[in-house]
Amino acid sequence: MDGPSIDCLAERLLGAMADAGYATNTVALTRCVLRAICVRHREAGSTGYDQEVVDGFVADALDGELRGDVSAGQRRLFVRVARRLESMVEGELEFGRRPTKATGLCPRLEAAVSSLASNREWSRETTESVRRAAIPYLRWVQGRGIDDLAAVDADVVRAYFVEASGRMEPGSVDAIRRRLRKFHGHLADEGLARRLDEAFGFTVRVGHRIGQPASHDELAGTLALVDRDCPKGKRDYAVILLGVVLGLRGVDVVGLTRGDIDWANGEIAVRQSKTGRVVALPLTASR
Repeated sequence: MDGPSIDCLAERLLGAMADAGYATNTVALTRCVLRAICVRHREAGSTGYDQEVVDGFVADALDGELRGDVSAGQRRLFVRVARRLESMVEGELEFGRRPTKATGLCPRLEAAVSSLASNREWSRETTESVRRAAIPYLRWVQGRGIDDLAAVDADVVRAYFVEASGRMEPGSVDAIRRRLRKFHGHLADEGLARRLDEAFGFTVRVGHRIGQPASHDELAGTLALVDRDCPKGKRDYAVILLGVVLGLRGVDVVGLTRGDIDWANGEIAVRQSKTGRVVALPLTASR
C-alpha cells in the first residue's frame, strides 16, 4: 500500500530546510535529488512513498560511485536526502535553526540585514541574494565610519560602486546594483533608511579582464614535452595545435569527428558549441 504522497513529502522537506535557514544552494541541490527520487517512484508506478524505491535509489548511488559515474560527494548527498525522507515519514525529522555566519557588522547595520527576514513579498531565493549583496556593501559603509543607514545618501552608494566594481566580474555589477536597490527600498519601507532610488540610476564602466596570452616560447616548450612517437602523444599534439593555431575551444575540439575534416579542400568544419553555427577553418601546414 502506498505511503504518504512522495511529491508532498519532497515539498515538506524543502520547506523545512528553508525554514531552518539552509543556504539556497543546499536547498537547490536537495530539490534536484528529490526530483530524481520522485521520478523513480513514478517509474515504479507509485505516487506514495515507497521504501523499496528509496533503497534502490541509494543502492544505485553506491554502485555509481564504484563505477566512477558518481562522485563521493554526490553519493553522500543522495544518501543524506534519502535518509531525511525516511526520517520525515517516521516523524523523526527535526531541524534546529542553523546559525547564520557572523557578518562583522555593528548592531545597527546588523539589524538592517536581519530585517530582511520580515519581508514576505520576496521569495526565499530573492531574500538570500539581497542579503549576500548587502553584507559586503554594509561592511564597506561601516569601514567609512557610517553606522547609521539614515546617513547614507546617493553619493555614498555611487562611491561604493566606483570602488567595488574593480573587484567585481563585469557581468555582476548590474546584478549587485539591482539587489542593493531592492535592499534600500526594503529599508525605506521599514523606516530604517531614506529612499534612494535615484542613487542607482548610473552606469559603472567595468573593463573586461583578458588574460595575457602564452608566449611563442611557452607554446613551443609545451609542444616539445609531447611524445609524438605514440598514438596518445600524436593525439595530444593535434589537440594543442587545434587550440593554438585555429583558436578552437576545448569543447569544440572534443566534438570533432573525421567527417569534419575536408582534406581535398583543406578545411575543417566546426560546429561552435557556444553559438551552434558551423564555421569552416583552413587546415594549415603545421606539423
